[in-house]
Amino acid sequence: MAPTILLESKCPPPDDPEFQRFLMLLAELADARWLRLEIRRKGRPQCYRYTHGQPAGEGREVTFSSPGHLEATLTLDSDARQTPAFADAARFMLDRLLWMRRLRHQAALLRGALDTTTSAVLLFDREGNIAYANPPADQLLSRQTESELTAREHGAPARPLLAVLCSWVDELLQRQNGLHVQRCTLTLSDGSVLACELLRLRDEAREDPGFVALLQPVAPATEPHLAAVASTYQLSPREREVLTLLAAGLATPAIAEKMGISPHTVRDHLKNLFRKTGTSSRSKLMSLLRQPATPVGPF
Repeated sequence: MAPTILLESKCPPPDDPEFQRFLMLLAELADARWLRLEIRRKGRPQCYRYTHGQPAGEGREVTFSSPGHLEATLTLDSDARQTPAFADAARFMLDRLLWMRRLRHQAALLRGALDTTTSAVLLFDREGNIAYANPPADQLLSRQTESELTAREHGAPARPLLAVLCSWVDELLQRQNGLHVQRCTLTLSDGSVLACELLRLRDEAREDPGFVALLQPVAPATEPHLAAVASTYQLSPREREVLTLLAAGLATPAIAEKMGISPHTVRDHLKNLFRKTGTSSRSKLMSLLRQPATPVGPF
């Protein structure tokens, strides 16, 4: 196994169900009435003890090492069958059991980190199937489904956001020895902007690459800038509120719910915003917000 796990091996409590099943299986293989497993980290005094049955007497010992600088001593009753094959099987099963515990622990930590980041993170397998989406990414995909959110790159025709990302996966797969990263800025149909990065992940053992997509919203206009735009184009309080919610990335239904008005009324406010600012779409309106506001006044 590749030594890529950073966490130390952690021994479970004595009543851990997985370890109890492991001991029961060893007892069956050796036809043992009882057995005792002791695990300690090299150079440390602490010892973890696990038992199956009722230990009696000294028994016979099998000693071996496990991953993470652990030493294990397995003691069975004196009538148990001990063969070289049994010792190898016990060591192999213990190694895998501890390894899987480390993997689960690391996966839980990584998922916790990904679930709390504000960036949208998507993991793809080599066929372009989504293996994982953190909450911000799941919200983006839900918006694509519910409000027909589309994305556009470099002036290309607008497509569903997921279709854009999957096309990048296909492109990177075709470049076996070339490009391993794709970066782009996407303009969404609601006017918001995403800085996107798709990375091809290497798995030397399986030669089966995966992909991670990182999507970070470009910072919206600040409150002072929104105020300057509202003043420059003489926006009404409701038009300014709509503009603020647009800058936050909300779609028409969400804006209507937030303001307590109908989607039809939101669209009327948008028409007024387009007319007053000289724009014709949400993306152009958001582009205006990313530019310094120029006060309008007499020459």
